Amino acid sequence: MYSEWLVLPVTEDAKVRSTSVLQKFPCAAGRNVVAAVLHSLASNLGIGIAKCEASTLVSDIEVNWCMEVICFGLRLPLAEHEAIRDCVHVYCEWMQALTQPKPCVPKPVQDDANQYFRRMLRHLYNLFEPREDSHTDMISRQAVLCHQVLRRLQTVAQESTKIEKETWDEILRFLLAVNDVLLAPPSRKDDMGSHMCERILTALFEVWLLACSRCFPSPNLWKTFRELCCTWRHRGALVEQWNRINLILTAAMLRLMYGHHYPELKLEDEALTIAGELNPEQLAQAWYRFLHVLGNPVDLCRPEVVSQTPGFYSLLEASDSIVDPFQNPCLAALPHIFHRAMAGIATLVDATLGISPLAVDEDHQKSLSLHSSFSSAASGSAATATPGSTGTTTTPPHQRRGATRITAISNLKGMSKPGVFSNIRSSTSSAVAPAATTGVSLAAAPLVPPPTPPATAVSQQLRSTPAPMRPRCNSVLHLYGAWLFEAALAGSELDTQGSTVLLQADATESSIHSRSSSVLESGGSGGSTRTTTSVTGGSTSLPGMPEPIEIPPCLSTESFEAGQAEAVGTLCRLFCSKRTGEEILPVYFSRFYLALQHSLSNIEQRSQVVASVLLNSCDLFRQDMEGVNILLPLFLQALESVFSADKDSKIRAAPNVAQIELRWASTHLLLSMLPLPLHYGNLNVKDFGSGQPITFQSLRARLMNLLIGALQNEPDSTNTQMLLAGLLFCVQDATAYEEANQVTQPGPPSGGQDNSSMTYSNLLCSDSANALFVRSIYLVCHRLISSWKNDLHVSLAALEVLSGLARIRQPVQDSLECPRAVKWICDFIVYQCQRPPQLHSRDLHSTIVAAFQCLTAWLMAHPILLQDKESMHHVLEVVELGISGSKSQPKVSDVPQLKAEKELKPSSLRVRDAAEALLSCMMDHAGYFPKLAGPETLSSLLDEEALLKFGNADATTSSLPEAVGRHFRYFVAQNSAVIAVLEQNLGNDQGALPTVTLLVRVPFGRHAWTMQLRQLPRHKSGSRSAAVNPGRPMPCYEPAVRTHPPPSFFPESIADIPTCEIDKSIPDPTSQMLSRDEAQMLGFLDQQAKVEKSICRRWEEAMQEQDFPDPSTDCNAPSVCQEFQTARLFLSHLGFLWDDVGKVVTGNGQPLMALNQNQPGFYSALDSLDRISSRTNDTVFVFYVREGQVTPLEILGNVTSSRNVHPQFLEFLRSLGWPVDVGMHTGWTGNVATSWRVTSGDFNIADLPADHGGSLYSGHHQVLYWSDVMSELVFVVPSPKSLPRDVASGEVTLRPKADSFPERTTTTMLGPPTYDSMAGGSEGVPEKAQRAMSLNIDGTETVTRPARSRPARLPNVTLAELKVLVVWLESFEDHVCFPLSELLPATNTGQETPAGRGDVFVIFVHALQSGLFRIKVQSRGTKSMQALPLVDGMVVSRRVLGVLIRQTALNICRRRRLEAEMCPPPHVRRRMKIQEIGTKFQKPQGQPELYEQLFKSTH
Repeated sequence: MYSEWLVLPVTEDAKVRSTSVLQKFPCAAGRNVVAAVLHSLASNLGIGIAKCEASTLVSDIEVNWCMEVICFGLRLPLAEHEAIRDCVHVYCEWMQALTQPKPCVPKPVQDDANQYFRRMLRHLYNLFEPREDSHTDMISRQAVLCHQVLRRLQTVAQESTKIEKETWDEILRFLLAVNDVLLAPPSRKDDMGSHMCERILTALFEVWLLACSRCFPSPNLWKTFRELCCTWRHRGALVEQWNRINLILTAAMLRLMYGHHYPELKLEDEALTIAGELNPEQLAQAWYRFLHVLGNPVDLCRPEVVSQTPGFYSLLEASDSIVDPFQNPCLAALPHIFHRAMAGIATLVDATLGISPLAVDEDHQKSLSLHSSFSSAASGSAATATPGSTGTTTTPPHQRRGATRITAISNLKGMSKPGVFSNIRSSTSSAVAPAATTGVSLAAAPLVPPPTPPATAVSQQLRSTPAPMRPRCNSVLHLYGAWLFEAALAGSELDTQGSTVLLQADATESSIHSRSSSVLESGGSGGSTRTTTSVTGGSTSLPGMPEPIEIPPCLSTESFEAGQAEAVGTLCRLFCSKRTGEEILPVYFSRFYLALQHSLSNIEQRSQVVASVLLNSCDLFRQDMEGVNILLPLFLQALESVFSADKDSKIRAAPNVAQIELRWASTHLLLSMLPLPLHYGNLNVKDFGSGQPITFQSLRARLMNLLIGALQNEPDSTNTQMLLAGLLFCVQDATAYEEANQVTQPGPPSGGQDNSSMTYSNLLCSDSANALFVRSIYLVCHRLISSWKNDLHVSLAALEVLSGLARIRQPVQDSLECPRAVKWICDFIVYQCQRPPQLHSRDLHSTIVAAFQCLTAWLMAHPILLQDKESMHHVLEVVELGISGSKSQPKVSDVPQLKAEKELKPSSLRVRDAAEALLSCMMDHAGYFPKLAGPETLSSLLDEEALLKFGNADATTSSLPEAVGRHFRYFVAQNSAVIAVLEQNLGNDQGALPTVTLLVRVPFGRHAWTMQLRQLPRHKSGSRSAAVNPGRPMPCYEPAVRTHPPPSFFPESIADIPTCEIDKSIPDPTSQMLSRDEAQMLGFLDQQAKVEKSICRRWEEAMQEQDFPDPSTDCNAPSVCQEFQTARLFLSHLGFLWDDVGKVVTGNGQPLMALNQNQPGFYSALDSLDRISSRTNDTVFVFYVREGQVTPLEILGNVTSSRNVHPQFLEFLRSLGWPVDVGMHTGWTGNVATSWRVTSGDFNIADLPADHGGSLYSGHHQVLYWSDVMSELVFVVPSPKSLPRDVASGEVTLRPKADSFPERTTTTMLGPPTYDSMAGGSEGVPEKAQRAMSLNIDGTETVTRPARSRPARLPNVTLAELKVLVVWLESFEDHVCFPLSELLPATNTGQETPAGRGDVFVIFVHALQSGLFRIKVQSRGTKSMQALPLVDGMVVSRRVLGVLIRQTALNICRRRRLEAEMCPPPHVRRRMKIQEIGTKFQKPQGQPELYEQLFKSTH
């Protein structure tokens, strides 16, 4: 840069020009002259008084003579302190001639202020020259006077507007000279250089920066500045000032290049005002020149280079113990100085990339400030604090996220960022280590780096991401890459001192790239290399030095490890900030991989470097970096050292490294490495250790053992949850891999033994999915009941893992593993329930509820457990414990206590409800799910209207609830079931049997039952139910022989009875004498007899011709009854009616109560009950974001065509759930307006989009659905139609993009929007009310799907409101600018609260070029949310992506319900509604009235 310019001899010239004529006289004579003259001049300066008289010096000759005297006075010994003080006072007052001179300033000085100012600076050089034989007190007095001069110089330079170019040059030359005379010699304890080091460097850098804006320095001065700085590099304050000015100028450059949208560094430094005066050209020149003013900062780790200065050689002859200059004791501070230089470069790189470590709280900042002050005091610095002094940076070493360099970073428009650094101005720190200032030998003076404050727990959760507008990695590497690579490779075979030449003059911006390339080429050429050889006593041989020279231990290669760790960590952060699709030069990739290979090759001896690599490489395997997988064996070896159970591991004992945070970063690395073996299979990768190629598949066993071993030893809650997520992913991925590739699981051993005989050591040798499944269950269950039971979050995570393992179908399962898992979960519930009352809390009960849900998952996934007697005993025992609060038989020897005798004291109502839900699932669904209706519903699809349509033909055709309901009788049983009784036969019934149809509404669903009263078996149901005539003999009609004796009209004894007169009144019929009347009567008799005989004859003939038997006269059985009042039959047979007759039915204690169905609101209450699902229902919204999209219409429009989305996006959607039609779906559809109801469908299949990118599942026609016995989950892909019209048209102004996605901040969500009708042409048409959870069986009836413009507030609203979003990103960096608030109106479900407040959980999915997927999890709400199996930073395979996202969505919703204050489970809400119906609509009648009602017809 300055090869054509000469170095100015500023120190030599200053010595020559600072002489006085009085030096030619004896010292005593000169001292007397100074005392006499200065006393008079100083007394008229007005110091300490309000006014001063005008100076008596009126000519240049007089002034020049006095200045000669003052020049000599400044050279006096420190014993003449008063004379020297007067000289300083006089010059300080006269220097104000360039600003606002006092009357005491001579007139010639005022007239030609610049000339006299330059001459005064030449004389003041004498003040700064060190005096020989000066003790500490005198040096302190001299330092105070020097401070006064520097203060006045800075004030004049800042305030004066009359300074000429020659004067500026003189000021800079003066500062360079005084710095060189004090700082060039090796530092010693309490010398003038140690006292003034920081102050004079501050003045030099600030005045130089000021000169850049007022009068830009010439190249000669810049080159002189650079050359002299290279001779002061053994002074730590030089690096501190270099870091300070570089950071200020870099912040100004970033603001100039990227504007205010880029993360702004808010620095607390007085030099900021100076930098603000620079124009763009001056700023760019000053920034680049200051950046290189120190030369090659990597030379700070080379004592042999730093000590090659005249100042070190001048002291070489004075010491007999020092053979070479680099053995000077002051160089013991080089390791710390080198670390500070690398930390400064790291700060510049972070600021350039927009990376901001977490801002700590005020208490932590105070502790840092106190700690820095302590470090400064211990370093031996005796700098005096003056009003004009400015502090320097004291950044703790190695700790990047916890560093305290910059106070804060402003909010980036479009994103919310925490602070970058903090406290740029902290306490002063000395450049010399304590051991170096004692003057003892270096062998007994080990360097003690300043300690680092511990990392806060929250720093594990929040790590800032680079700014979206950050420069490309190549540009940053062109600037800083050569230094960072050289520092990272220091001490390796690739370390070359030739790189120093590459940073010299003629290095333009274009040549920086070639410089980096040449470094790589020369590194492997076998040229000048720095070798490290072990020597007795721990010393190390340095390049270019003779072997016999003993190297101090504090200057060995290992002593510079902290600075090297900083450089390597910066490189890791830089490469991990690579954007999607960004290209990095191959030469940089290769150099970076070589640096990591060198850093990770010797873990035991380079613990700090390895820790720095792990801490800053979390995203290394998540990026699309070419060839990065070659580092997999090295990182795996480093992770094994971190997670090792060996407490003596050096990496675990690395200084300044928070072990929890180190394991946190290592866990992230491990999670990104888990899918690689199965993904790449038998692809070869080179092992740097052995040099032999190995396959990815061969590393799988090591990864699995490392993961399980880490889980066994990890004490931190956050790290444990991440490891559990990785464990569940591995089991699912291995199972899916073996299923897809038809890998055969190892069968049971020979000899008739089953898998239960497989020992744990055998499992360790197997990497099959089944073996990993068994190991996972054993590990998680064992740790759950031993170590994790007291940690809420870990317990919930472990139970989520067990629930996920339960759903994994293993072809070969251990016959004892499932019962063992159930027993361990039951033991966990028992332990939690039996804890002391004072330990019971809501969190504790949440873990119990989650454990019951986990048991439900196991019983539903493995119905064979119901056949295991021991498992059922454990399950029913914990159910009893959850419901009643105690066991009936705590011990086997105890006498069982009957449940009727127990007092119900459950741990909490939530625990009781969870136990009831488990019991219901076990009784109703275990082994029978899904049923004929499919998994869409657990309830019957039949309702009152559907049952009537299956009934008699004379049933009413009206669909009004009142018309339908009058055919039913309604009762409430035991205050927990609403029973609707239909007494009509269904249309498919044959025969006349008493039939009753029940529609039972209970807390766990709605069920339809049809029952018949049968007297005969079903196979005899076709026979007559009445008795049949067994048969009679055939009648014989042959007439019998009949005699016709004369009729006897009187008895035979009549003759013996004497007659009387009355007897003669009746004529004798035998008498022949008949009167005419008698004869006529006799004719009538004969005629009648003939008629009767004729009739008898015809009757006999007819009888002979008639069939037998005669139906008219035969006795037949009575006909079967066709009409029944089956309600009273059914209730009587079940015993509901047989109760105390005198008892009045007025309270809820009655087993059966009739309901008044004619009361207004009854049927609407039933409809509300049917709309409360017996399962939880959640909705996940899926978005697709193309690169660079930030507006909602652009994002929603992507899914309208398959050409706009990734080829695997549609496959991913179909893996989330199965598509269902909204009009025909009987379960949850994502919106309460269309859920739990079925219509005939009001759209034509031709209306469905033929080519779509997911918009088919927007909820207008179809959604993606998934359900189990406990939950319903719907995935909706919003399209442009999902936005309300007022929002889509721009009538409603949404939030600006700056509020897009603040991490973990509380933000008010938009209220639920009003949706327009989705059915075309249906506006203004009254809609028919739909039946909840009902099946429309009338094929001729066209029902219009209800519009979503009127979402009703139904009782099934989830109180724990949570929005779950899945966002597919083409560019990973777009997650920062995702317009969350603007897309929320497209996610309406009808369950939003009126206030519109709620939490949001977002899962970002980014497809890597390797075929894997990177996961980013963020939440917005009052507290952070996390659920397994997906955690932030995971890398997952394509096989299980959909399954993992679905499980994560389910688990986060379940956790949110556990945390909610008022969110009862679905069956509890249904029970409360049933109780409300029973209380509101019961009839206040006694039992007689109930009987009377049963005898009345419902027709």
